[in-house]
Amino acid sequence: MSVTPSATKPLPMSHRGGAARRAVLLAAGAAIALAAPGARAAKGDDDVCAALSATPACAPPKGATGALDRPRIGPTPPPPPSLSWGGAAGDQRSLWRSPRAAAAVAGTVQGLERALSAMPVAAAERPARIRELADAYVELEAACARDQADAERRAIEADQGHQAAVAAAARKAAITAGHKRATARQAAINRYEQLLREYPRHCREAPATGCADEVTLYLAFEHERAADADAARRSYLELLASWPQSSFTKDVWAAMGDLAYEAALTAPAKWATVAQMYEEVVRTPGGARYEPYAHYRLGFVAWHRGQAEQALTELEAAIGVARRPGAPPGSAEVADAARAVVGAVYGLVGTPAGAFARLHPSRPTGPTGSPSLTG
Repeated sequence: MSVTPSATKPLPMSHRGGAARRAVLLAAGAAIALAAPGARAAKGDDDVCAALSATPACAPPKGATGALDRPRIGPTPPPPPSLSWGGAAGDQRSLWRSPRAAAAVAGTVQGLERALSAMPVAAAERPARIRELADAYVELEAACARDQADAERRAIEADQGHQAAVAAAARKAAITAGHKRATARQAAINRYEQLLREYPRHCREAPATGCADEVTLYLAFEHERAADADAARRSYLELLASWPQSSFTKDVWAAMGDLAYEAALTAPAKWATVAQMYEEVVRTPGGARYEPYAHYRLGFVAWHRGQAEQALTELEAAIGVARRPGAPPGSAEVADAARAVVGAVYGLVGTPAGAFARLHPSRPTGPTGSPSLTG
């Protein structure tokens, strides 16, 4: 994930486009969610919907009873989406995707801690060291997560081979790695919060006017990994409220969409809010990486809301955008995931013969002008 320094001063309302205006609406929700930073958010996604209530996508239609948000198509609800790219799941940093060995990262952490403790508070390089230390703790967390998964796999294999002693040792190693993982995660949260508190305008790249938006994003990722959805949501809202022009806006909308999606599974009235969030991913300029993913997720949202034609349109859009020349990395995975379920939606909006005609490889284009959906 590239870092683009962002403005620390919000633009005047008269200079904002539609997407930025919606970010300002979310800032109202941030004021609610951030009113008591140490407290658990009571309303969660309802705060976001309240902030978006001025927009048609969140406000219920006049005279609506909520019936439109109940699943109505097909004998069973849609299957779970096979892709989850929003928030921490979409963290592309190599320190998270390909961490070094845990022992090596632990050595780096110890060295950075010693250097930081001996550094004067007024030292110019101190914020950079805090950021480096926070990132190192994230890498240590990732390395411990890998060790934990490996140990759990060994335990399962040992159980299958009736090697009780080996299985017990592997389970013990998994527990130890899990504790280290949690400790590293909390240390990363503490250091990111320290950086935001003490050096809110620090940025690692020059020239810079402040990259606290990036730090806030990574802090939200850590809260997600700690299964603290409310704290993650507060960080995402803070980023949108304080840096509406941030280059990480699409990351935030995708992350909040995924968080709200899970909540809507048991609270169907939230589906309109979920749709609004994914639509913001598509509308917001810059960073095309999430566009096919947003259409893919919007297809599932429409499916849950009983809007079969809209679900079909969004899934076709996901495939079409993913197949464009110069599509972002991972787009082929999105197209494959959409193809895996698009047939089921075709069957809901027409006859089996019609569905076959639209899916047949000989068809040159889809109904939205996208390339063949099966080619």
